[in-house]
Amino acid sequence: MFKSAVLKLTLWYVILALSLSLAFSSALYLFANNEIKEGLKHQYSELTKSETDQVKSPSIIDEEVQISSGHLVLDFLYLNVAVLVLSSLIGYFLAKRTLKPIKEAHIAQVRFSEEASHELKTPLTSLKIATELALMKTKGNSNETTSTLKDNLKDINTLENLINYLLLVARGEKEDQFEEISSVDITSQAIENVSLLAESKKIKIETKISKIDFKASKFKMIQLLSILLDNAIKYSPSKTKILLNVTKYNDQIVIKIKDQGFGIDKNEIAHIFDRYYRSKNSKAKSGFGLGLSMAKEIVKKHKGTIEVESKLNKGTSFIIRIPLN
Repeated sequence: MFKSAVLKLTLWYVILALSLSLAFSSALYLFANNEIKEGLKHQYSELTKSETDQVKSPSIIDEEVQISSGHLVLDFLYLNVAVLVLSSLIGYFLAKRTLKPIKEAHIAQVRFSEEASHELKTPLTSLKIATELALMKTKGNSNETTSTLKDNLKDINTLENLINYLLLVARGEKEDQFEEISSVDITSQAIENVSLLAESKKIKIETKISKIDFKASKFKMIQLLSILLDNAIKYSPSKTKILLNVTKYNDQIVIKIKDQGFGIDKNEIAHIFDRYYRSKNSKAKSGFGLGLSMAKEIVKKHKGTIEVESKLNKGTSFIIRIPLN
């Protein structure tokens, strides 16, 4: 879409530049042609007066004017060809620069819609699972009902905060705020976000968290860990373990999430962070191939790196390194 718009805008720039060039060339040609004609008449008039009283035939003047006019036409033709080439190049560059903010705004709008949809899925899934588990209980009691309602209310609050955040971002009123956060806080919140999903598959999340304070976007870091934990649970068999380790190494916070899942084929590892890409193992699961690309974008905003190690039928590890400074 934007390639077509760039070409159309370039064409308009070229038409404008060429129209101005042709108008200027025509005016200059008429002026120069008239000046040459008058100059030649004056020159021949002076020559004839000095040699004879007879007026020389104007055919010689007309012939000289025609030769000069031919040279002018050729010169202006070369000039307009040069204008056509230069205006095409400059017009294309200006068109790209002109449309760049619009393109970026469009991409941001698309990503906003996609990320909002993706992020809203996790708490809604938790609400659904919590309700289904409560309904499956044959011997419900008031404590159980209260606990389920509390979990539901917690997820509803998460949805409310998320929607408010996204609305602020959409209006351009909020950027990701980097603040002093704790590794313990963000990991506990992320685990809480996926706890019902893990419980439904009887997957245990084991943690080894070093308390590290660092500057980052709290919202984005919880989002990052939730995406990776959600993926680990989704692609792991029931009754398995997920290991979540957070350590400090060489002025970096190192986060490692290891599962005992199906693993990723070696040939697919290079593509798993691509937007919309889904591996062979993931096609049987629901999703749109957005989670890992979003995770990579979050890590990139924090000037960090994300790596993946995987073996088929043995599990996958995601290693994130983010500078503490």
